[in-house]
Amino acid sequence: MSKNKYHFPIVDGHTHVYKDHVANKIIGPFSDFYQLEPVAIGKGIVSDVLQNMKKYQIRYTVLANFASLKSILDVNEWTLSVADNNPQLLPLVSVHPEMTHDMTGILEYYIQKGAKGIKMHTGIQLFEPNDHRLKPVYRFCGKHHNHVTFHCGETSNVHVNDFANMSHIYPVLEAYQDVPVILAHMAAGKPDEVYQIAEQYKNVYFDTSITITGQHCIKRIHDNFWENDKNVETAFHEIGCNRIIFGSDYPFGNPGSDIRRFMNMDLTDDDKSKILGGNVLTLYGIES
Repeated sequence: MSKNKYHFPIVDGHTHVYKDHVANKIIGPFSDFYQLEPVAIGKGIVSDVLQNMKKYQIRYTVLANFASLKSILDVNEWTLSVADNNPQLLPLVSVHPEMTHDMTGILEYYIQKGAKGIKMHTGIQLFEPNDHRLKPVYRFCGKHHNHVTFHCGETSNVHVNDFANMSHIYPVLEAYQDVPVILAHMAAGKPDEVYQIAEQYKNVYFDTSITITGQHCIKRIHDNFWENDKNVETAFHEIGCNRIIFGSDYPFGNPGSDIRRFMNMDLTDDDKSKILGGNVLTLYGIES
C-alpha cells in the first residue's frame, strides 16, 4: 500500500500474540480443540503483527491477550513488556477471581506500566463474569474509566461452558453501568440482541472481530445477517458508528481483508474513521 493512503489512523482493536517459541504450541492445540477451520491465518507472533501493520497501514494494534490462572501474571508482564518495546502496540491485561493479589493494587500497577484495559475470556479462563471477587475490578474500572473487553459467545461449534454467554454477562452490564465495556464479536452476533443491548446500555461498545469480516477465516457460527454489507451499514447506524470498534482477531482473522471491506461500505468518511480507529483512540485517551 502506498504511504498515507488513509486520511485517518487505523487501529486493529482485537488481536492475540504469543511468545515466539510457544505460538505454534498454543495455536495448534487451541484450533484442534475448537475445530477451527483453518487453524490460523497468522503466525501469532509480534514480528508478524508489526509486518501486517506496515503492510496495511495500521497505526496501533490492541493486544487482547488473556491467560489461565497459572500463567496470568507471566502473560500480563510479557504483554506489557512487548508494548513497552513497541509503542504502537496497546496492551490489555487479564484478571481472574482466584488471583490472591489485591485486585485494586495490581490493576494500579498494570495501568502504571501501560495497560489500556482488561480482557476477559471467561469461557476459556473458566470463571463467572459476575463473580463477587471481581467487584474491586469493576469498581476500579468505573472510577478510572478503564474499559473491560469480554469475549462473547462460542468460539466455535464446540460447546465447553456457558461463562461467555450474554446471559452471564448481563449482570455485569446492569450492575456497573459506569464501566466502559467492549463486547467482542458483536456480542455473539445476534442482531436483535445487539440492538437491545445498544439501546439499554449506553456504556457498551461492540467489536467486529470474526463476526463482521472480509475473509471468512473461521468456520462461521455467527448470524449470516452480518455477511451482507447493507445489513451491516443499517446496524451500524442503528447502534451508532461511535460505538463500533474494528478488530481482526488476528491470528485467526485477517486485518487487511477486514479493512478493505469496511472501506468499501456505504459509510461516510467520518463514520469509517470512527469505526476503523477513532473510537478506540477516544476510549483509550490517545490523541490521533
